[in-house]
Amino acid sequence: MLVVVFAFKIKEEPTEYEKMKSKIFNDYGDRLAELEGSVYNTLSNMITVVKIEDLIKISDEIRQPVFYHLAETENEKEAEFFVFDESRIYHLVYFDKSEMTFETFLNEAV
Repeated sequence: MLVVVFAFKIKEEPTEYEKMKSKIFNDYGDRLAELEGSVYNTLSNMITVVKIEDLIKISDEIRQPVFYHLAETENEKEAEFFVFDESRIYHLVYFDKSEMTFETFLNEAV
């Protein structure tokens, strides 16, 4: 005896918010730069972006170079990238603490 069971999932209609968000990302996704957090919660003029591609988009748009600073020690490696305009600083940081051991962590904490 063979029993066949079909399961159907009813697709819900997208909300107005989901439609608007989808349209914006479809139409302008290559021009958008993702931020690390909301600008409304930031009291300073520093805006942190998530990816280097986003920082490059901003750099291209405002026609400013990308500056960088490398801080590489025995226990920590950090690369910071900045784009400056008249009133804001766009910022991205990559760091690697994978080489830090528990012993070096304790030494730095003291």
